[in-house]
Amino acid sequence: MGQRAPEHKTFDTTGGKSKRPPRSFPLLFVVVTARHWKRVVLLLASLLVLLVLADVVIISTPNSRVSKPLYDPGDSQPTEVGLAEFAWSLIESRHRALLSGDVTTLEIFYDLDSTGGAYAWENDRRRTAYLQKWAQERRIEIVEVGGFVEIDHISPEEPGGKRYWMEITEHVRFKYRYSHSSPAPGMTSTRGSTGHGTRKPGDATVGTTLDPLGFDASEPGGGKYVGREFGARAIQVLEVVAHGQSWKVITNWYCDPLGTYWDPPIFPTRASATSWNPSSRLGKGEQATPTPTRAPTTGSASDPISLLYRRSASLATSSSSSTGYDRQKAVEYAVRHSGVRSLKQGGRYNLEYNVYSFPGGDCANFASQVLTAGGLPQEGGWRYDRRRDEGSTAWVRSDSLVWHLLSSGRAECTFKGRFRDLFKKRGQEKDEDPPFAFTRSLLSEGDIIAYTRDGEICHVAVVVGFDPLGYPLIASHTSDRLFFPFDLGWTETTVFWFLHITY
Repeated sequence: MGQRAPEHKTFDTTGGKSKRPPRSFPLLFVVVTARHWKRVVLLLASLLVLLVLADVVIISTPNSRVSKPLYDPGDSQPTEVGLAEFAWSLIESRHRALLSGDVTTLEIFYDLDSTGGAYAWENDRRRTAYLQKWAQERRIEIVEVGGFVEIDHISPEEPGGKRYWMEITEHVRFKYRYSHSSPAPGMTSTRGSTGHGTRKPGDATVGTTLDPLGFDASEPGGGKYVGREFGARAIQVLEVVAHGQSWKVITNWYCDPLGTYWDPPIFPTRASATSWNPSSRLGKGEQATPTPTRAPTTGSASDPISLLYRRSASLATSSSSSTGYDRQKAVEYAVRHSGVRSLKQGGRYNLEYNVYSFPGGDCANFASQVLTAGGLPQEGGWRYDRRRDEGSTAWVRSDSLVWHLLSSGRAECTFKGRFRDLFKKRGQEKDEDPPFAFTRSLLSEGDIIAYTRDGEICHVAVVVGFDPLGYPLIASHTSDRLFFPFDLGWTETTVFWFLHITY
């Protein structure tokens, strides 16, 4: 028999105990791979296929956080969709409050324990009261308020997602009528068979348009003003904080088209505000029920009718000669680039020009563009430098623009004063004429209205039409307005300048 080979042992020099020689895992892997390489390759290929399939499943599976509706108790983490839904609910509730005058439903959206939240809530209360009072003074009924919301940006303020900053764009449309005895107003939904308030959860996402009343904002058109409606657009910044399973507003910044919410401009006497009945002066087809008025005292300051009309030859409203100011082109440009897309006639900004909304306001820049579109040649200190992509001081500042137009002889001031002073321009009226028709002796489409606050010109707008009773309607930027009643958003102390273009 052969002799058995001696057994090799290793010793631990510290403990004196023997142990098995250490094995190298990389070496073992190489040995196993060499002996069973076909099986190893097959195993690796199978793992790769599983990983690819898993990735596809993860990508194609809807995000459970995105698909959950607002206030879902099972959603413990904030989501962009939840924030978008919250913003939509806030704006829709504001629209309902503006229509009804009831602001109690808005309180739940604000953190009233914070200074910013309480201030934002107070602004909502004041703006609603302002619109209601403005409409009451003019015997106007707001019969529909609606629009849509664009979610522009959402970003967390702090780790953990308890506070968020949101940038949204609100588009709003108002419909109104002159009638004191017609049925109570109500919101009208045009959403079709789905109906208002039946939107599916998860419909709202960042970068999409939320349209609670079904207005089509995707294809803004162009055209003349044809009805009694006006619209606005406002960019808003919201700071919201998680509050249980909901959200609360603690900051809300925006330039409101409805102004600063103090007392609106009033008529020369309170008697005129309480007894004037414009619905009795509507033309055929207006279908408004007249209400009785007080017996007027001819020639007295308390005569509401004599205060509201002046028979006068209208200023020329047709297109000027080939060398003059083309009012039709000016108005078409103002409507098309008003930025108000809640109305089908409105459209987006002209991106061939810089936007000055944040540096201080884009109203003069917009008015200058309109004047240029109407044929006013750029000259001297009033011009837009294409190479530098910026306008001159007279191009972008409202006060400088006004003084340029007046000093150059391209415009004349046909009226300067408060709203109540406007009716001193009235003349002898006739019953068949609209009560505000006398303003056509002062303004035409394509003219400019300037606004003075605390003695300084702070805003300019473009006249784009007149409503059925002759009320001048404007378009402007910052905030964006289209077919807006010229005095809505301003106060009793505002001084208006009517500038008639004479070029």
